Amino acid sequence: MESGEIIKKPAATPTDDDLHSDEVDHQGLARLVAASPTQTASASVPQHALGRKNSFPLIALILIALVLLAGAAIYWSSLSMTADLPDAPDNNYNQPNSNQPPTSGTYIKPEMISIPGGAFQMGRNDGPELESPAHQVTVVSFAMDNTEVTNAEYLDFVRETNYTPPDHWEDGKPLSGQEQWPATNVAIDDAKAFAAWRSKRDSATYRLPTEEEWEYAARNGDQGNLYPWGNSWSANRAVVDGASPKPVGSFPEGKNRWGVLDLVGNVWEWTSSKAAYYPGNSASVTAEHQDSMVYRGGSYATRAQETQATGTLRNWQRPTTKHTTLGFRLVREGK
Repeated sequence: MESGEIIKKPAATPTDDDLHSDEVDHQGLARLVAASPTQTASASVPQHALGRKNSFPLIALILIALVLLAGAAIYWSSLSMTADLPDAPDNNYNQPNSNQPPTSGTYIKPEMISIPGGAFQMGRNDGPELESPAHQVTVVSFAMDNTEVTNAEYLDFVRETNYTPPDHWEDGKPLSGQEQWPATNVAIDDAKAFAAWRSKRDSATYRLPTEEEWEYAARNGDQGNLYPWGNSWSANRAVVDGASPKPVGSFPEGKNRWGVLDLVGNVWEWTSSKAAYYPGNSASVTAEHQDSMVYRGGSYATRAQETQATGTLRNWQRPTTKHTTLGFRLVREGK
């Protein structure tokens, strides 16, 4: 979940009218393509004048029709791609997943990974304005979920507390085959309610990570890597450029130095940090986003080459925002 607006301020979530502001006149296109090239030519040129010298207009009309058909094909194919947060969600997101439920070989057991504290350079000077300038931050030791919270985990919470399930679930549960996908369509308060439930269940104190903790984990602490796996983009390290999430941990080679998975891609992740530009950046958060919260990491819909889906990628939205590209993971203080 580019994606969010990362140059000046985050864009507002679009309305249904926004999603249809660039429609194609398919009926007019169909009439043009259905018309016979010979009929089109004969309407303006007498039949006895149609010969070899007048074959060029006929060829030109055929080429124009082919170009229009190609354009229509590109338009329709684009509808299958998911727009990233805060744009429109994928129209096919709620369709049953063709994949079978994960087998024991692909199931990732939820666990907390200990991350020792330290200092690092947060942000960068050669990226978008929202990620600059680089500045030193110190975090204390904490433990982080090895993956995003899954639909299966969130379902336990919904059932035990009679909590309202995400809007895209059916009959109060995720679609078959999506149990190990990240839980999405959850607002900040939903994530906090889940954290309170799990804290009570485990006799521990869980919470959303600060964005400092999140980036510290994503960039391997004092190593300061641009990605969890190193300093250069590599294929098959993150769930990006797609139309839907994948089961958590689908790309184990994308883990950070401590073993935390999916810090880049799959779904954006809420943090507990309020919207703010970094120290040294003279920009100011607009009035409409004074209460917005930061989310990190990109999503399955993030176009990696266009937006540079790095460990520094950040944006913010109102805390009530729910989206199919936006989920969360939890942390716990201490090791």
